[in-house]
Amino acid sequence: MKSINWKDHLVNLFVVILGISIAFYLEGWREDRRDRRLEIKYLNDLALDLEYDEQLLDTLLIVDTKNIAKIEDILDRSANGTRMDFDGTFLDLVYYVPFTPKSVTYETIVNAGRLEVISAYEVQNNVVFLYNQLYGGVSAWDGYMADHINVYTKPLTVKGVRIKSDKISASLLRDQEYINALVIHKNMLASSMELRKQTLAHVRLTRQMLVTRKERLE
Repeated sequence: MKSINWKDHLVNLFVVILGISIAFYLEGWREDRRDRRLEIKYLNDLALDLEYDEQLLDTLLIVDTKNIAKIEDILDRSANGTRMDFDGTFLDLVYYVPFTPKSVTYETIVNAGRLEVISAYEVQNNVVFLYNQLYGGVSAWDGYMADHINVYTKPLTVKGVRIKSDKISASLLRDQEYINALVIHKNMLASSMELRKQTLAHVRLTRQMLVTRKERLE
C-alpha cells in the first residue's frame, strides 16, 4: 500500500487556502477603492450643491432685509398720513421668492441607497440633518409666507391701487386690515430670516466638512 505524503497534501491545501484568501483580499481591496472613488465624487458633488445653496440663501436674506425695510417705510407713511406711488415697494411685497435648494445629488444618493458610502458618520449625519430637517423647515415656512401673501397682502394691495394714476389709495394706508396684514407679514419675514440664517450657517459648516473629508481621501 502506497503511503500518503501528508506534507505535500498540507502544502497544496495551504496554497489553495492562500489563493482563496488573496482573491478575497483583492476583491475587497478593489471594492474599497470603488467605494472610495464614489465617496469622493459624492462629497465633491454635494459640496458644489451646497455652494449654490449658500449663494442663494445669501441673496434671499438681502432681499428679505430690504422688504422688511419697505414694510417699515409703509407703516411709517401710514402713521404720518403720507401718500405713496404704486412702485417697486408694493410689487416686491406681493411676491415672495422661496428657497429652492439644489438637491439632485442628495436625492440620487438616497434613492440609490448609498448614504453609507459617506464613511464619516459625522459628515453623513450633518448632510442628512441639513436636507431632511433644516431644508424641510425652510420649505414649510416658505409655504406659510406664500399663503399669507396670497390671502392677505396681495389682495389688499391690489384693492388699493388706482390703475389710471398708479397711486395707492389713501384709504388703503388707513385700512387697519391692511396694516395688520403688513405687520404680520413683517414678523413672518423676520422669522423667515432667522430660519434662513440658521440654515445658512449649517450649510457653510456642512460644506466645509465635505471639502475637508474629500481632501483627506484624495
